[in-house]
Amino acid sequence: MYIFRSRPTKSFAVNRIVKLIARVLSIGLVISSAEIYLYGFAQLPLLNAPLATAFLFLHMASLAWIIFGAWFTERPAYSQRGYTIVSVLLVFTWQFQVPDPSILPEGYHPWVWWVIGTAGIAAAVSLPLVWGLSYLIGIPVVWFFVHISPAGGSAEAFGAFKDCMYTALFSSSFSLLLLLLIDQAEKTDEAAQAAAEAEAERARIDAIEQERSRVDSLVHDKVLTTLLVTAKANDPQRTAEAKALADAAIQALEDDAFTRDSAKTDITSFSLFGAFLETVKNDYPDVTIRETGASDLQIPNRVVAALSEATIQAITNSKQHAGPGAECVVRMKGGANGIKIVIKDDGKGFRPSGVPKNRLGLRLSIINRVESVGGTVKIDAAPGRGSAIILEWNNA
Repeated sequence: MYIFRSRPTKSFAVNRIVKLIARVLSIGLVISSAEIYLYGFAQLPLLNAPLATAFLFLHMASLAWIIFGAWFTERPAYSQRGYTIVSVLLVFTWQFQVPDPSILPEGYHPWVWWVIGTAGIAAAVSLPLVWGLSYLIGIPVVWFFVHISPAGGSAEAFGAFKDCMYTALFSSSFSLLLLLLIDQAEKTDEAAQAAAEAEAERARIDAIEQERSRVDSLVHDKVLTTLLVTAKANDPQRTAEAKALADAAIQALEDDAFTRDSAKTDITSFSLFGAFLETVKNDYPDVTIRETGASDLQIPNRVVAALSEATIQAITNSKQHAGPGAECVVRMKGGANGIKIVIKDDGKGFRPSGVPKNRLGLRLSIINRVESVGGTVKIDAAPGRGSAIILEWNNA
């Protein structure tokens, strides 16, 4: 729970929910602002007209910022905080808008009251928890004292209390619902990340098992051939052949022992590609995967782990962000000194320079992960023409 600081914007689910909430809130504010301006401009003859007009236009500017932030930026929280600050300013400066409280009619409601409830929702979804709660509780209490004052219409205490409770309950109820949605989205993100990490680890383990099976089959074939030839060695020539085969088998066993000792650190590209093929086909059956150039090139275990995690994360990102109907293709190519993995889709694409720094899936699980083991990551993407994530590692 992010009590004193803002929750970090995570990947797919949270970003989508936060953006959806921001857009719905912007629409709701536009609708409710019609009432605000209706009462606000109607009350100008009772108020300090120049100052009240300035505050009304300041509210309009903050509303325009809310709309722009929700529909055209990746960080709607900034505009929501701006709207919250404007509402606080309106409440605490209300006394200055009323030059002569004696001319206010009975039952007068300052136009600022219609701002407080919706601003409370903006505060709750954009501020750290402690500050959001401070607004939801504190501003209605401040409004109670403003409303019973002469400048606020000298309302009866009971009536002002009802207004205070209505505002607090209205904004708190909607805020709680929205925060629960964001919290559920965070859990979805965490589950997706855990699943991607589990798939990457399974691919790494499969690569190790395939490597062991390959080495075992080679060694056992040599030993079995040696035993069969030795059993039939009934003349000097066959005995010599059996001895040569026995020497080769012994050497293979020694090599096998060395391979098993180094299996904790080295895996061939042949085994790695095989594990990737199996993992992707099982977990992403609609993803096309191709491989060429698999060989006995030894790849350190830490490199295998990094490439596995980065590849699975890139596929996950493609499935989440490329859009419906987009085709994802994975190409793996082995070389004499390294390997290259390309994860490409024909989806809606993105602008690499526009990816927020807090998009952990791309920056941490792909770029930083691969670079930490000496590899490189290239991103070829643009809006409207798909994307390609290119992972390369060379044993140079």
